[in-house]
Amino acid sequence: MADYYPLIARAISGLDPSAPGESRRALYERARVALIAQLHGARPKLTESEITRERLSMEEAVRKVESEAAQRARDATRSGEASRVGGDRARAGDSFRANIRPVAQPGEPSPSGWRPWAPPPPPPSLPQPRNERPPFGQEPERHDPRQQPNPRADAPPKRFADSFRSRDALAAQAKRQAEAAQAKADKERREEEERIENERQEQIQRLSEIERATREQDEALRQREEQEAAHTQNDARRLLAREQLAMVASPAPSLAPDGRLDAGRNTVYDAVKNSDDLPTLPLRQRTIIKTILSDLPGNSPKYLRTSLQSYEDELKVRGAQPILGLLKDMFEIIDAAVGDPSAQQDWLVPGLRKAFEKVAENHHVLVSHFPLDPERENLYARTLVEEDEATGNSLSEPFRQVAQATQNANEAGLTTDDFLRVTDKMAEFAKIISTLPLSAPPSGGAPRNPHKFGAQIVVIRPEDRIDESDPPISARKRILLTGLGFFERVYNLLGSTVTIVGTPEGLALLRELKEAISALLNFIRH
Repeated sequence: MADYYPLIARAISGLDPSAPGESRRALYERARVALIAQLHGARPKLTESEITRERLSMEEAVRKVESEAAQRARDATRSGEASRVGGDRARAGDSFRANIRPVAQPGEPSPSGWRPWAPPPPPPSLPQPRNERPPFGQEPERHDPRQQPNPRADAPPKRFADSFRSRDALAAQAKRQAEAAQAKADKERREEEERIENERQEQIQRLSEIERATREQDEALRQREEQEAAHTQNDARRLLAREQLAMVASPAPSLAPDGRLDAGRNTVYDAVKNSDDLPTLPLRQRTIIKTILSDLPGNSPKYLRTSLQSYEDELKVRGAQPILGLLKDMFEIIDAAVGDPSAQQDWLVPGLRKAFEKVAENHHVLVSHFPLDPERENLYARTLVEEDEATGNSLSEPFRQVAQATQNANEAGLTTDDFLRVTDKMAEFAKIISTLPLSAPPSGGAPRNPHKFGAQIVVIRPEDRIDESDPPISARKRILLTGLGFFERVYNLLGSTVTIVGTPEGLALLRELKEAISALLNFIRH
């Protein structure tokens, strides 16, 4: 901490001694401004506490110099008063000597105005007795000779007492001025300290606000980066899910020899492993279904008859090589109707129930002839779906829009009848499932126990098996994932087919497929 006293004292000594106090205070203020500028411009930069100490040192030097200036003012006042008192005393002596009358010598005439000696006055008389005194308030006025004014007309003025009183008054005035100056300096020092403290607190507050704003900005940036990373990760997961579902999609789209859009089985995942009972299995299954349709009560669910008829039509058209995805969707709806607790009370008689059990047995035997189907089932089981939200129009509307656009494209000669039939069936299944109540998934998926219906055991690789801990695949989940995979695959195929998307109907179908994919992806949970 620097000593500013020599600098301030030297600067004050250069002022006129008779200059008023405002000159000194102006000099102090210039020194303060210069010091503040120097402190804030120092390199390396000083801390607030160091700047405060330097400013307080400056104020202490100012206070000390101002105190000395006040003391010099008081000393000058006292010396001037002493000089005045000495001059008054000299003038009083001259007047006294000038008024002394010379003593007359014997034989000389007396000076004018001289009076002869007179005897001293008699002593004062004793006070009168009380009874001889006049009444109270009527006493004659008494005069004390000691209080008589100087009878001499040329007596000197009483300047000595006045001089002392003037000196004391000046001393008191100088003291008051010094005290006022000191109080003012103390006040200015306190105000300066308060200002410095306020500036320090404001700076601390600004730094705190900057630090808080920086933390908030960093936190916002971190959250934004996490959100972007999560969004990117979700996009990557959705893209992977779309690719995987498109790869196992059944039905699968293709281009007919004439360039039209066609649909059929997935040549990889719907590949059949031949066996002795496979050629006759579709025929046996169709016979049982026809029997059920002929004896189905009128109070049974309407969608049950539709699903049974669609199942029988698929086996009639494709035999032992059906579109497995459609076949499973149909069976899920059939199984949901038969598994309804109210079915046995309303319409499911024992003989009819036995027929449905045989249909389920044949269905699982037929599915067991598809070696790669467990891999698709494993993908479906591990894909999480918000089934509670996939209800009503939110589920059925995307399928309906695609089916409508396919109808227009078919009328324009851009699709085969098989492709139109597939999209219509999917829209029909989605409409039926969207109206079903939410419940535990039925047992119509791939059987957990292959011996349950006496089906032939198929050798499946360990990585293709469905874990027992995976949740069963409900009809709602199956139609959603089947439709998403099919739509994704059709969309990719159309994107590379200029002859179809070059037409208004083809472009409209492409647009509806894109919107349907986006709508169904909203039900996928990551």
